Amino acid sequence: MENKAEVTGLIPGFPYLLAVRAVAIGSTIERRSDEAIVVGFTEPASPTNIHIDNTINGTFILSWQPRYSGLVDFYDVIIRQPIKGQEGVLMKRTDGESADLNGLRYDTTYEVMVSAVANGARSKGTIQTIRTGAPATWAAWHPTSSCSTTCGTGTQVFSRECRSLNGSLSPFCDPDQPTVTQTMSRACDELQACPVHGFWSAWGNFAPCSVSCDGGVTSRERICNPPRLGGSLCPGTKNGSQTEVQHKNCSMHPCPVPVTTAWSDWSPCSVTCGGGIQSRTLLCDGVICPGETNVTRNCSTELCEGTWADWSEYSPCSATCGEGIRIRSRNCTIPEYGGKPCPGNITDDGRQLEEATCNLSLCPNPNGTWVTWTGECSVTCGNGTKTVRHRCAKINPDNPFEGDLFCPGEKPDEEMTCQTHPCSVNGNWGPWTNFTECSAKCGDGLRTRTRFCDNPAPEYSGFPCEGDVDKTDLQTEVERCRKRNCIQGCRRLRGGHTVEWPETDRGKTATVACPTRLTEGTATRHCNRRGRWEEQDFSDCVSDEVINLQRKLDDVRTIQAATDFVEKLETVSESIRFQKDILFILNMVNDITDDSSLGEGDGTIRAKDSFIQVSV
Repeated sequence: MENKAEVTGLIPGFPYLLAVRAVAIGSTIERRSDEAIVVGFTEPASPTNIHIDNTINGTFILSWQPRYSGLVDFYDVIIRQPIKGQEGVLMKRTDGESADLNGLRYDTTYEVMVSAVANGARSKGTIQTIRTGAPATWAAWHPTSSCSTTCGTGTQVFSRECRSLNGSLSPFCDPDQPTVTQTMSRACDELQACPVHGFWSAWGNFAPCSVSCDGGVTSRERICNPPRLGGSLCPGTKNGSQTEVQHKNCSMHPCPVPVTTAWSDWSPCSVTCGGGIQSRTLLCDGVICPGETNVTRNCSTELCEGTWADWSEYSPCSATCGEGIRIRSRNCTIPEYGGKPCPGNITDDGRQLEEATCNLSLCPNPNGTWVTWTGECSVTCGNGTKTVRHRCAKINPDNPFEGDLFCPGEKPDEEMTCQTHPCSVNGNWGPWTNFTECSAKCGDGLRTRTRFCDNPAPEYSGFPCEGDVDKTDLQTEVERCRKRNCIQGCRRLRGGHTVEWPETDRGKTATVACPTRLTEGTATRHCNRRGRWEEQDFSDCVSDEVINLQRKLDDVRTIQAATDFVEKLETVSESIRFQKDILFILNMVNDITDDSSLGEGDGTIRAKDSFIQVSV
């Protein structure tokens, strides 16, 4: 009887550890055989998406995609034309996911079969019909524009297309520049020569004036460079003349006439004593002659004596009543060059004083006294002023007196500064700061700006700034901001074995520590370019149970026979979850079969046979 079991959920092209045990169930007892452990590989998956591309050098590239991420040793490719009875025309083996093919014909239909081989197992072949592209050559150059000029030398644009034999456009004509169209510019110099028009030369210099004064004439000329090849004459040409003359007036000033000359009178001396200068001028017809015509001489060389100036006005009388004094003064000019000073008494500042008595009127007897009071401050807070007033009042208001009220001297009103408590200052907001950077590197975010209550700050019980309820002297404004659109990747996800996969950009691979109860290694998962997670990869993870089994094997080699290892392997086989667990066990089995420790322990043949049977 053939015994077999169908297992689902295995990944194509992966190795698996298979343990089989026979169980016999009686009426009162259940018997189990020893396990038979073997390692096998699942059949690899067939490839998909087969397509072919032309290359410029005549080689064709066949490419495909693997269906799963299982192990593949190589791919076999068979190509033949779909004609009944015809054998395969080309077979190729490659370890990549593409193959370079030679010997195929352009613009031809082929039947292709690609199969994957891994660990001696071959997948079902993927059969697909493909067609190679047609070869291509450059068409003839043809103009795409007219000449840039109508005479002389210009340029004209030409182009050509790369076309396959069936007439369709193709980029396979030039191996260095795979393009469909080429353009170039050529000179179009077969046109007739362009006419050259006549043009004037630069003006020459003006000739000397015909006269030196009273108005004359001068002239200058320019020449027309003649036209060629049917060009037109110089603009402004008259009667075919090749020369143009320009005239203008010159020497317009009148000619000189005879004049009479005479010296003017000497000017007054610059000083009255001590040596000065006086001058006279040569006159031509009553006016100053041009040029240097002024002469000078010394004058007033006698010594300068000191002289008194006029008296000043008398000063006011020193008294408002009774006898007083009034004063006037005069200044002495300072003597020079050894001259004598002014006669009489002179003060230290060079003046002479003169006093005179003055008697305006008799002074009355005082019958009043000065009374003083101070007014209120001009402000209720801060700095202000107040007036101190003086008034002449009766000495004894109950006793009448004859004559006018009189107080001795004068006491005018005075202004004094006054200060009460400082004025309260209400707060006012200062300017806003600049907005901060957006909180998001991409997409929607926030940015803030602040301002302080310091323009001015509140003082002396003044009100806080408007809206500052908490009296923090600070106000913050928040607004939304947006930068470039975020490139969406794979979102955070909880995967198998309770692994937390972090948010990952498209095209990147996330790496995390192996799940709990795994001793070593890292797990990976790729986020593809469409922003979707691919399969989890725990191939580098090893279970704690397998590590402990490895340690147990080390103990078995030096302490006792393989019986304990067999029991441990039976327990561990139920919790094997990862590819690397299988690889670890394979290495242990290989080590056990070659290990000299089989000669140790209890030494019984039964123990050794059991140990080897379980290992194999």
